[in-house]
Order: sequence, then C-alpha cells, then structure tokens
Amino acid sequence: MLELLKNPAYLKLWCAQIISELGDGITFIVVMFLVSEQSSHPAVFSFILMAGYLPHLLLGVWAGPVIDRFSKKWIMVSSDLYRLLILLLMIPFHDSVVMLVTLTFLQGIGTVFFEPARTAAIPTIIEEEQIPKAVGLSQSTFTTMRVLAPSIGGALLLLDQVSWVFAIDSATFLVSGILLMTIKMSGTVHKEGEEKDSYLESLKGGLLEVKHNMFLKGILTLMVVTAFVMSIVGATIFDVILNVFEVQELHFGMLESTEGVFGIIGALLIPYFMKKMKSNQLLLIVIGATGVITIAIAPVYHVHQVIPFAPLYIWMAFVGLSSTCLNVPLNSFIMQVIPNDVLGRVSGLMNTLLNAGFLVGLTCGGGLASLVGGIPTVIAGGSLLILVSLIFPFTSYYQALHIEKDRQAFASA
Repeated sequence: MLELLKNPAYLKLWCAQIISELGDGITFIVVMFLVSEQSSHPAVFSFILMAGYLPHLLLGVWAGPVIDRFSKKWIMVSSDLYRLLILLLMIPFHDSVVMLVTLTFLQGIGTVFFEPARTAAIPTIIEEEQIPKAVGLSQSTFTTMRVLAPSIGGALLLLDQVSWVFAIDSATFLVSGILLMTIKMSGTVHKEGEEKDSYLESLKGGLLEVKHNMFLKGILTLMVVTAFVMSIVGATIFDVILNVFEVQELHFGMLESTEGVFGIIGALLIPYFMKKMKSNQLLLIVIGATGVITIAIAPVYHVHQVIPFAPLYIWMAFVGLSSTCLNVPLNSFIMQVIPNDVLGRVSGLMNTLLNAGFLVGLTCGGGLASLVGGIPTVIAGGSLLILVSLIFPFTSYYQALHIEKDRQAFASA
C-alpha cells in the first residue's frame, strides 16, 4: 500500500480523505449525542440518518453525468466548500432537532457529488492493478478515522464546546478543499466524442451499462437488499446503545473507537480471503456472519446486566470486523468491473438505489422499534441478513458475482 503514497496525486487525495473524514466522524458523533439529549424517542435517530440518505435518493442518478462530464477535482472542491458553509450554520442551531435534521439533509447534497467524484477519480490517477490496494487503504483510513474521531468527539462533549466541534469540522473541509485544488488529474478529461453527448444521452449511457452488465445487476440486487436490512439495524442501534444500555459520553466514544479498531483489522485481513475465496461466496459468508453477530445483541444485553460494558465492547469489535470485511470486497469489485468512462454515472445510480434501500429500511426500523423496542428490532435485522445469505445463492444473479479479476489483481499486487 505504501507504493500508492509515492503517487503525488493519490497522496493528496488520501490526505484530503483523512482530514475530511476526521471532521465528519466528530460531527456525526456529536449530532447523534445532541439528538439523544433532546429526545429519547427511537425514531429521532432514524430522522437524522434519513436526512443524510435522502439527497442520494433524490439526486444520485442526476449527479452521475455531471461527474463524468466535468472536472472531478473541481466537483470535489466545490462540494467541500459547500459543506463547510452548512456546518457553520449548525453552530447557532445545535440545540434544535428540526434544524439539525434539515442541515444534515443539506450537507448530504454536497456528499452526493463528492463521493462519486472521488470514486471516479481514483482509477484515473492509479494503475488498474493498484485498485484493490487503494480500496483497502481507503477503507483502513475510514476505519482509522472512526477510531480517532469518536474519542475526540467524546472528549469535546465533556468540555461542553459543541460550537467548537462544528467550527473544527468546518476547517477540515477547507483544508481538504485546498489539498484537492493542488491535484493534477489529467485522467479526468474524457474523449472528445463523449464530451459532445448531451446530458440525457450521458445519463442513458450509464443506465444501459447497468442494464447489459449481469455482474452489476447482481451486485446491485444484493447491495440494495442488504442495505435495506442493515438500515433496519442502523435505525435503532444508537437508541439501543445510548438509551437501553444507558451508555454515557466517554463510553459511547470508546465503543465507536473499538468498532473502528477492529474495522482496521478487518480491512487488513480481508485481502487474504479475497485471494483464496470466490467473490460470490465471500460476500454471502460475510453477510451471514454479520447477521449472526447482530443477533448476539440479545445475550450481550443480559450479560451486560451482570458484567457491565465488557460484553458490549466485544460485540462492537465484531461489528467493526464484519463491516469492513463486506465493504472492501464490494468496493474493489465494483471499481474493477465498471469502465472508467461511466464510473461516475454508474456510481450515482448505485448510490440512488442503495439509499432508497436505506431509507425504506430506516422507516421500517424506526417504526418497528417504536412498537417492539430497540433490541428486538436489531435481532429482526440480523435474522433477515442470515435469510439473505441463505436465499441469494438460489437466484440467477449468484453466479454472475463470481469474477476472476479481483483475485488476479490481488495476485499481481
């Protein structure tokens, strides 16, 4: 992975990711905690998560052609500066749940453009055989920030300096934008013939790519179903930790850090399994294992009554491990299979469908938690994940998910 950092363009992109995700992680923890302080209703956490997903659902498909037709660098820079302004607005409204939900939605609009642009930029500045390494490094970075950010956020909460938290995060977007401005991305310029395509023709090209690619249809089906189920869990997990387990600020931050540490371990381990196992088998095994881990919240809660916190930390460790073991293969496979010239459009479409699954799942999860409680809802989500892992091999898409390219790339890395 260190070879990637010898590439000046990738090094700057990676540093921008570090800075931006550190600020994002701090803000997410603080917003969730602020919401828990102002309302104990389980559905309020769903509202915050839904506010982040809704822009992807509404704008994801339409953002794709913009990303493929214009400079990815300047799209990322503009998105950073836009999100900086939104975060500054959170300072005077940090004590209003309605405004936090609204501003989270507005911030998500910037992310709709930033993340697909960043994904589409990576293959243009590195060699194809380096993509699995790049994805692994990106995921390791993401989980590392999840280790650092909650600890910093928890410490800042103890100091009761919420305004400073948002100000610090705003500064991270500024630094990230400045770094991105200095990147040279010659690969972001497309062929003249493609540039002449109209916006709608460009959008149609991305949709056709998905329609005629069996792998993409298969992985989209699996991802949307999994996203729906995972968001049922996500809708209630913060309510369970903060209100059912009654975790306070410091432990909340440390639990998130524990998840992040084992996420890093997962990101380091999963490339080995990607070389040894078929891609379709690996994905379903990880999904099934995640379901088993999720269901384990029930015995964890009972043991927690006798031995406080220790079982919850162990559970969060396995949650972090399973999360990256799913994310790294998915991102690697997608970036290797999708042609670079339509990567932005396809990524935008995928984000739209994924977030549709997330939103439906969050709605169902929040409603179910209100009826039966947080822990039963988490157990229901875990059970559905196991069901998905058992049923999907009998679908017509299962064999399409078996690709050789991923193993070849890792073998040559």
